[in-house]
Amino acid sequence: MPRKPTHLRVIEGTTHKNRNPYEPKPELAIPEPPTHMSRTARAEWDRLSVVLFRLGLLTHLDRGALAAVCSAYGRWVDAEEALEKMGRPLLYKTTNGNWIQHPLIGTANRAAYQYVHLAAEFGLSPSARANIRVNPDDNQDPAKAYF
Repeated sequence: MPRKPTHLRVIEGTTHKNRNPYEPKPELAIPEPPTHMSRTARAEWDRLSVVLFRLGLLTHLDRGALAAVCSAYGRWVDAEEALEKMGRPLLYKTTNGNWIQHPLIGTANRAAYQYVHLAAEFGLSPSARANIRVNPDDNQDPAKAYF
């Protein structure tokens, strides 16, 4: 697992004097979504980007990571919906006559795993939030200071 950014350690209350005081602090921003995302992934982008921005966790540098999170979510939902339309088949008969797990189940399982793993990088799971202490004033919209 990569190192946790200092701002997440501050939110969690686990900062120490020996933390990197020179860690880059890019400006908060909602990046433009990539054009290749599915409709489902794009809807997740629209939902998450606003939430992460308000929490002070999103910059232009996070575009790729957020796109990966949203794309994994989109694949997961799309695979689950396709399985639902097919009547939730668990097994699939190959051309050799062998029965194997339906390929969409594997797709859904991998996408769900990727989503949960990547979402944790943004603090988007119960375990990732378990030790976070948030100051209510920190959740203010940064734009309010200018209006």
